[in-house]
Amino acid sequence: MKLRSFSEFLVLIFASVALSQSQNSGTSAANFLKIGVGAKATGLGEAFVAIADDATGAYWNSAGLANLNQSQVTFMHNEWLSDLRYEYLSYAAPYQDKGTFALSFSYLSLGKFQGYDLSGNPTADFSAYDLAAQLAYGHKLSPQFSLGGAFKYIQQKIESEKAGALAVDFGALYEINQFNFGFSLRNLGTQMQFIQEKYSLPLTADLGLAYRGLANLTLAADVEIPRDNSVRLKQGIEYNYQESIFLRMGYGYSTSGNEFSGASGLALGAGFMLKQYKIDYAYSPNADLGDAHRFSFTLNFGTVRGM
Repeated sequence: MKLRSFSEFLVLIFASVALSQSQNSGTSAANFLKIGVGAKATGLGEAFVAIADDATGAYWNSAGLANLNQSQVTFMHNEWLSDLRYEYLSYAAPYQDKGTFALSFSYLSLGKFQGYDLSGNPTADFSAYDLAAQLAYGHKLSPQFSLGGAFKYIQQKIESEKAGALAVDFGALYEINQFNFGFSLRNLGTQMQFIQEKYSLPLTADLGLAYRGLANLTLAADVEIPRDNSVRLKQGIEYNYQESIFLRMGYGYSTSGNEFSGASGLALGAGFMLKQYKIDYAYSPNADLGDAHRFSFTLNFGTVRGM
């Protein structure tokens, strides 16, 4: 009965987000929150909600943090055209059998812009940036079922104007045999106000499936429903050679065809692991922002926790 009730809850969440979707297209602030983090997830076409097995789970599905058996820090650098840069840092630490906590930061630099006065005369340059700080937690309620949540602060700045907001995320992960089922709800929070205008955050619901029953292969697929845009379908595959070399390919499809996240289209990736060190790379073309190159560095350290 409990599982049935939880399933009904997920259906209700998806229906609510989908219902508001057609009425709120293109009306969100803080769209940098849509940019996926981690070269591993990007190489899988961002089909990562049912995997979320590293410190970037703080972003994708905080319930996945519960599966970490060792402290981990991940840093990602994402480079687009011109001066557009996106950085992400996450530190996750299991605490005995109480679950896993993660602290993460994301920062999008939009570069410098030429300023102009009301008469059109050039003035001093100005900069713009977006940032978010997040505290996440994941805990196993049973060997198969995990829940997670996160609290975040978001800020955007354009010249001297700033806007801030608070938001929460929720996640769930159910593992049975070789299958993982994941759910996440991200960016449920307050509005952001620039001068007199108020804008909602990009609320997103995501449902994912992953399968690890094939030798050395992981298959994943997600359905993502953003409140302010079209549904995205994402799928990915990873080949794992002796836990040291990883090859990935993913594909995302958005009916709108114009997403800042870059989740639409083909993605390719690779990873290399040596002892506790791991380096991941992902490439994803984007017609609007140019090709995106993501690099992630991950370090595992500390006492290994029994699962």
